[in-house]
Amino acid sequence: MKIVVHNHEQSHVAAGWIWDCTKEEFFDGWIEFENGRIVAMGRGSIPPATPLFRGIILPRFINHHTHLGDSIFAETIRATVRTMDLRAVVAPPDGLKHRLLASAGKEEIVKGIVQSLQKMIYNGTGRFIDFREEGIQGIYCMHEALRTPLADAGITISLPSGENARNARETLYGDFTFQDMIFSFIFGRPASLTCTPSEIERILAAADGIGLSAYADWEHGDFFAIAEEAHRRNKLFAVHVSEEFHEPLDEILDAHPDMLVHMIHSTRKEWDVVAESGIPVVCCPQANALFDLRPPIEGMFQAGVNVMLGTDNAMLIDPDILEEVRYTFYHYPLFRKQGKSGFRKCLRMALPSAGKKLVSLEPIEEGKEAHFQVMTLPGRNDYSHPEHILAGSSDGGTGTTSESITIKPVVHGLVRENRIFEIL
Repeated sequence: MKIVVHNHEQSHVAAGWIWDCTKEEFFDGWIEFENGRIVAMGRGSIPPATPLFRGIILPRFINHHTHLGDSIFAETIRATVRTMDLRAVVAPPDGLKHRLLASAGKEEIVKGIVQSLQKMIYNGTGRFIDFREEGIQGIYCMHEALRTPLADAGITISLPSGENARNARETLYGDFTFQDMIFSFIFGRPASLTCTPSEIERILAAADGIGLSAYADWEHGDFFAIAEEAHRRNKLFAVHVSEEFHEPLDEILDAHPDMLVHMIHSTRKEWDVVAESGIPVVCCPQANALFDLRPPIEGMFQAGVNVMLGTDNAMLIDPDILEEVRYTFYHYPLFRKQGKSGFRKCLRMALPSAGKKLVSLEPIEEGKEAHFQVMTLPGRNDYSHPEHILAGSSDGGTGTTSESITIKPVVHGLVRENRIFEIL
């Protein structure tokens, strides 16, 4: 990967099909941006200047649920996962994943996380919510990976040149690290299924919140004590729910979680309760399918649940959230039958939206800070019907399965306030 950095002090234009964050649909237009702000926008295919970027313009994706610490085990796990059940692979404390993490060195784990971070940047992910195992040490591994210079991962950086860019080079561009390119929410957890107040204190000091495994894994008192301490410190609290079997949602909601993960074995009544509460539910259909599990995304969506998408364990599925969007679209008839409209509903599950509790909206609007990405297809200049391009089909996916998809747009332009990146 090569990244070209452009001078933010100059005015630049991006053109193509732009995601309207309010209407949640695309329109043909252009964006002019300078010094980290969108200074003008227009509709129509004739921009005021030659575009620096042309393609599909939308907010960067958010992967709402990852476990990147197990990235290094992908080759080992993917070769055997079909012969094992869910608990044998991922359940603490003795699941295969946890045994491998316990035996791995810190450098190995960090290297695997870095590889996944690089994949996410290239496939359009701007934020991710990672559930860290291994207690405080697991959190430190993520911090180290995020602080890794891009050059150490083999990424070439081409900086602005010339007198006008000197200040930008010195004050903004220095030594790029992965945390300059992608934003993380780190959810920690105790190193074992028993914990002390001091361990929770250290975890909450180093992380953005707590992300526990299944409710059934924990002693009742410990579960609620951890949740209470997270809220007391104004940190987030999330938990895996009803992934392998049904768990008592009413008890879990007494802990006031900010996010629920999976809800595979849940009921219509529970969907209504969650919808009314406004608590988002993250579904990971690709990873679940490896164990013949299927999250009830259609039912929850129709009940009004705020459904979001994640990729789950990197050892099972690459952390490519657009692929998760595609999978959801092609494998759930409710969306597939609606064509482009259905694809937009799935896409929304991987974008920052006004109704989402965890991630605030970054609207692509005149006068706002410039936060967006431009996705392109090599050799393509026409980006009409962006839903078809993102879905990887010529007809919006009708009668197709995601396994047959070979067309894949990639990130070409990336704008983050005073930073403008061209990814080659």
